[in-house]
Amino acid sequence: MNANYIDGYRRQNAYIATQGPLPETFGDFWRMVWEQHTANIVMMTKLEEKSRVKCDQYWPTRGTETYGLIQVTLLDTVELATYSMRTFALYKVALSGSNEKREVRHFQFTAWPDHGVPEHPTPFLAFLRRVKACNPPDAGPMIVHCRCVYISVIFC
Repeated sequence: MNANYIDGYRRQNAYIATQGPLPETFGDFWRMVWEQHTANIVMMTKLEEKSRVKCDQYWPTRGTETYGLIQVTLLDTVELATYSMRTFALYKVALSGSNEKREVRHFQFTAWPDHGVPEHPTPFLAFLRRVKACNPPDAGPMIVHCRCVYISVIFC
């Protein structure tokens, strides 16, 4: 994974900025989510724009998928005008029979234009407030990505 820690205002390593995972790195991405104790994933792009793939879908549309050592189950999806929020249950596939389960929220901001920035800041600021309100204080770094690592720094 091409990923880097970014310090927050009040906390070191508060964020991980990364590029959207490729099919061959889905397992690595979910392992990073698990190992870092991440509670929120923030995606700053649509899957497609103008019939071009911007980011591969690395989560199950419904039900459960296994990515490397991590089993991901879609629990809920909420579609709003400018973003989507998904809730996943994560299980680590272990030979020891361990059944540790974690819940992760996935926020996808869908109103960022293909080129430039949003015309009005209000939808993005509302999105940002929602993401921060859903991040537990004891959670690991929030993972932020788009199709490239550079725009992720804007969020942090």
